[in-house]
Amino acid sequence: MMLQHITLLLLLLVVQTYQHPQEVYLNGAIKRQPLSSKYIINKFSSTNSSGDSTTNATILANLMGDLLIDNMKFPRCWNGSRKGWEKFANYTQSKRPILLEQDAWDSARLATNIFYRLAGEVMGFPVRYMEFTGGYDNVLGPRLQAGAVDVVMEMWITGIPVTWFDHGSVGYQGRSGMYIPTWLAQSDVTLAFDFWRFFQNPKAINTFKTKSWKPIVNNPDGTPICTGILKGCQNNTYHPAWWTPETDQNFVTMWHIDPSWSQYHYERLIDGLGINATITWLGGNNFYNIVGQALKNNTPCVFYQWKPSSFVAVNNVTRLMFPDSDNGLTLKWLIDPVNSPIGQDEATTIITKVKYLNY
Repeated sequence: MMLQHITLLLLLLVVQTYQHPQEVYLNGAIKRQPLSSKYIINKFSSTNSSGDSTTNATILANLMGDLLIDNMKFPRCWNGSRKGWEKFANYTQSKRPILLEQDAWDSARLATNIFYRLAGEVMGFPVRYMEFTGGYDNVLGPRLQAGAVDVVMEMWITGIPVTWFDHGSVGYQGRSGMYIPTWLAQSDVTLAFDFWRFFQNPKAINTFKTKSWKPIVNNPDGTPICTGILKGCQNNTYHPAWWTPETDQNFVTMWHIDPSWSQYHYERLIDGLGINATITWLGGNNFYNIVGQALKNNTPCVFYQWKPSSFVAVNNVTRLMFPDSDNGLTLKWLIDPVNSPIGQDEATTIITKVKYLNY
């Protein structure tokens, strides 16, 4: 029954999307390595009121900069339907493809692929199927708001104001956060490793001091994963104002992926709670290998992750709890995340199906 409900909701989104099809001509090309896209929407490449024909194309290039795979194709698994929906192709083949965004995590891949097969294989709609890295705070929401893509099947709440047409919840929630190995949480209940105040306990800090390690990794060309971010990442790391090289052994390192995820949240959370913690960004190519090795070797660690994700599902890990109330500091942080400390954990997100507002 649940599968039938999901199918009906996805079909409804397809129909709603095409009630008022909007013709947009595509031209030009953006070069990427090792991939390329032939799709630049004309509104981004046309001359603006000031006569500058490059500004909009540059905006689009920035929004599409995390494109991983363009125009994906898969073997068919549907051979039409008993209702004859595939005959819609007689009408839809003259329309431009639905620009469908899939982001590079498992739950998004599942929901998006279901939409792709229902829309394309069952109902005959042309679909341009693209996978993006999908760092949700910096490109996912803005890309949809700008119309660079038409449909996103797993939209998380973003940290910046964006506008889209909401087609309702996908049926599950999401939440990012910091995690620790479950064995660590259970090792000494008096230290409460799954609660943020362990950062203030010298005995708990000593567990990390004697058993953990602080990896520093760079890109293959030797450049930092991130650096030069105002009050953020410098040479792959963030240190609060009270950190010094001499006191580094008394700080616990949080392992993160890259600064596009949960932008400025944990930097300002460290500042707001005044905890002895630093952040090291490991990059997507190294993060899972390093964290996976630590979990395998029973090495104490604190690392960034989210639910739903296959990594959390298959590993015995526990979410680290931070306060759920911060006396209104979050509102100030949303306005000025660079300079505004916070004291609150990341909120649970109602994940929704969305489309470009004017599509």
